[in-house]
Amino acid sequence: MLVMGIDPGSRESGVVFWDAHKSTVVKAEQMENNWCLRCIKNFQAVAAVVAIEQIRGYGIVAGNDTIDTCQWVGRFQEAYENHSGKVVLIPRKDIKLHLCNTTTTNDKYIRQALIDRFGDVGTKKQPGPLYGISRHLWAALAVAVTCSDQINQAAEDEKIITETGI
Repeated sequence: MLVMGIDPGSRESGVVFWDAHKSTVVKAEQMENNWCLRCIKNFQAVAAVVAIEQIRGYGIVAGNDTIDTCQWVGRFQEAYENHSGKVVLIPRKDIKLHLCNTTTTNDKYIRQALIDRFGDVGTKKQPGPLYGISRHLWAALAVAVTCSDQINQAAEDEKIITETGI
């Protein structure tokens, strides 16, 4: 299963194409939002899921960048769903809880949790499994990995229910 993980931004978004079966990054790129929208529209032929980090207020005052980002999340979602694709919106707190077992962590620890799980970034001469991931792409990878893990867990739960007849 291929998952397109998106860390949305007001003008640019981090995008990671994650092969859940092989646990590898197929492609990772920081891209302008209009280009990202075009990629989403063309993505359905290759992938099962688009996973987008969902903006939540949590009582915090939101500025123009946050509002613009929310609009892009909606545009990304609509673009993929209009082509009968599956979109999963994942709040940041769910990602933190899934990868770090706490909601009070930060990007540094999410990055470290991904490195601990999949291996180091490496160098240009000796690239590791996460080579090419930097800045906002870590958040996009976290979205994709969380989504694929949730889908796998749901499939396992369904299998158990089916086998036990519960």
